Amino acid sequence: MATTPGSSVLQGLKNFWQRPEGTVGKVVLVLGGLAAAYGFVQILPFLIAAATDTLHLALLIGAILVFLFIVTDKRVRTLAKLMFQSVMRYLTGLFIELDPIGILKNYIGEMKKNLAIMDEQLGNLNGSIRTLQNQIDTNQKDAEHSMALANQADKKMAGGGLTSLDQQQYVSAKVTNQRHAASLININKSLTDLRDKLKILYDQLVRWRATAEFQVTDKENRVSEEDLSRRSSGQPDLRPDAGVSGG
Repeated sequence: MATTPGSSVLQGLKNFWQRPEGTVGKVVLVLGGLAAAYGFVQILPFLIAAATDTLHLALLIGAILVFLFIVTDKRVRTLAKLMFQSVMRYLTGLFIELDPIGILKNYIGEMKKNLAIMDEQLGNLNGSIRTLQNQIDTNQKDAEHSMALANQADKKMAGGGLTSLDQQQYVSAKVTNQRHAASLININKSLTDLRDKLKILYDQLVRWRATAEFQVTDKENRVSEEDLSRRSSGQPDLRPDAGVSGG
């Protein structure tokens, strides 16, 4: 089905009302309607009085005809529509970014903030992995030292010539050090499992960060291209509704 000029205007209006400035426009129209209704109520006695006077009645009818001519003229309607949309875009732009380039720049800024947060989390995670590794290494050394003491006590007992009291002391030292070493080995198993899981998470986050950084760089390149295109074409406004013409 062919698109008529009138349908293109309706489509442009539809796009306008669906955007943030359209929402502001709706609020302004509602407030304007309420103000017009209140004003009509206020001037209603004057209209009634004017209708009773022939001259005033003629002037009133003439004013109404001029008003109807203005509001029904296609060019006037188009100009009023464009002026209304421009004012609504300006008002909305005071507190909402409407320029696609500006929106993209804000998005890039948020992505960079998230990258900084991710870098901080990666640093904390890497620090936790190092702390776990240091604890594992310390426990391993302590376990090896305890096992050495247990073996030393076992050799002393194997050598013979010990009194009953010395025999008991070496047995106690052997058992204590063996249990301590076994406890450290069990702890290290849990710590090693946790360390390995954190390493997997760290590697995954590093990959995610690389992907996010690529997206930031890609969007920055797009913004640079759009800015260059905007400067070269001399068009300061690249909003979706810029250049919408009435029909």
